[in-house]
Amino acid sequence: MKISNFIYLIALLVSGSVFSQDRFDLHTLTAEYQIEPDDDHPYINQASFIHYNKSDSLIYVVNKGDNNILVFDTNLNYICTIGRFGQGPGEFQKISAISTSRGGNLIVTDRGRIQILTKTGDYLGGFRVQLRVPAFPVCSCVDSKGRIFLPYVAGDSLISVYSLDGKLLTHFGKIYEITKIYTGHESKADDNLVHLRIDSDDNIYVVFLNKPIIRKYNSDLSLVYERDYSHLSAIKVKDRENQETWREIKGRRGFYIFNEYFKAVCLNDDYLYIHVPAEKFPVFMIEKKTGNICKEFRFLGLDKKNYPIDNMCCADDKIITSSLGNLLIIINK
Repeated sequence: MKISNFIYLIALLVSGSVFSQDRFDLHTLTAEYQIEPDDDHPYINQASFIHYNKSDSLIYVVNKGDNNILVFDTNLNYICTIGRFGQGPGEFQKISAISTSRGGNLIVTDRGRIQILTKTGDYLGGFRVQLRVPAFPVCSCVDSKGRIFLPYVAGDSLISVYSLDGKLLTHFGKIYEITKIYTGHESKADDNLVHLRIDSDDNIYVVFLNKPIIRKYNSDLSLVYERDYSHLSAIKVKDRENQETWREIKGRRGFYIFNEYFKAVCLNDDYLYIHVPAEKFPVFMIEKKTGNICKEFRFLGLDKKNYPIDNMCCADDKIITSSLGNLLIIINK
């Protein structure tokens, strides 16, 4: 074979493999049921973060407008409300996110403090973290050993690990410095906003907001893989939007624009789901074991319109999302 033909063949194979990375089975799923703020659901006021507790099949929703937590079953039947605005035990000022321990207790991240509550809202304890808390919904997670993982940048580490009584155990994870490249000013906390999830085997999934990067760590805090999804068409569209916006505001001191490549994340036993807030708002289904993308979804509401996703969780055979202050239930068939 001539060298020129060989080079052409290699180029064709490479280009084909790159192209195939952006070709997935596309599925459109339509909401089976939807609730929104109205006379029948007066308790909903800007639903933001959603968490599913598999041990008791309950959905916990951060009710941002009223600084409390709404509890539903998996059919979105309202059960109760936990907490209220305030600074005391079991009261909240600005709830960021919710997770649950293996025993079913709630771990609530609220403006620089962690509160531990029973599933009915009784206060068990808590502690404060002397770290910057961004406006982005930071989710703490708990593993089977009772370690609380907080995605707060401390020094040059991405994740801080605490005991349930608030003792700092360790730090881990490489950080990025992005803003400095464009503004000349450091913004380590903003450069390293991440979604954090832990599965039943204590594997830790770190999904960056401002870079199309996903990492997986094992229970020993060792890196299993890091995947870059910048080849996705949706990511390229989002990057172009960011660059265009950057040119419009260039020169503002410390302005943060490189954000929201991956806005919402949830996982079940086998897959990780990530939402890209670009055109048509796709959700990609990723194999947890390998980091490979296997499907792309488009979620439609009952009116058959495509909505941006603020947050989502996997509840058995369903994916439940919040959008524009509403709750949508999507059947994952």
